[in-house]
Amino acid sequence: MKKILKFLMVVMFLVGCAKNKDITKPIEKLNIELSTQISTYDIDMSAYNNMTAYNHQFLGLSPDEFLKVEDVKATGIFMFGFNRCHACQKAVSNLNEVAKTYDLKVYYIDCYSKVYPFQPKYEQIIEKIGKILSLGEDKKPALFTPEVIAIKNGEIVDHHSGIPQADGELNDQQIQELKDHYQKLFESLRTK
Repeated sequence: MKKILKFLMVVMFLVGCAKNKDITKPIEKLNIELSTQISTYDIDMSAYNNMTAYNHQFLGLSPDEFLKVEDVKATGIFMFGFNRCHACQKAVSNLNEVAKTYDLKVYYIDCYSKVYPFQPKYEQIIEKIGKILSLGEDKKPALFTPEVIAIKNGEIVDHHSGIPQADGELNDQQIQELKDHYQKLFESLRTK
């Protein structure tokens, strides 16, 4: 009986030590202050998969406020999306997880907001970000969602559009690929 007990204790010790080897170095936080020159609002994200109403990393941003980003030299991650967008449904929770690791908020522009209409500002927004966008059927820049943009001091430094191609749900490899893209966006904000 004592031998079995000793054996179990050794196995538990070794398993515990093996798990400790898997601990990765935490991501160094980004010291970015949110701009006080653009107005945000609390946004309910509960229409997205795996999200709660207000316990998340997103701040609502109206199209008018987004148009000020360049002038006020704001820095941050900006997402264009809407909750009926199939790809956005898959993107939001993954972007939220990455944002939490950096302890940074994401500015969210709802393309179908009833409170802050997007359509009247569409052409102005396209003028601001058109150089990074894919072309639509009319061969002009078009905003496809989800569009996630890293902006540093008012200038676009990187972006990622869409999600990995998937039939149905994203698999673990596709989720990691998406998170890696988002992590790259956050890292592009780091002061070098």
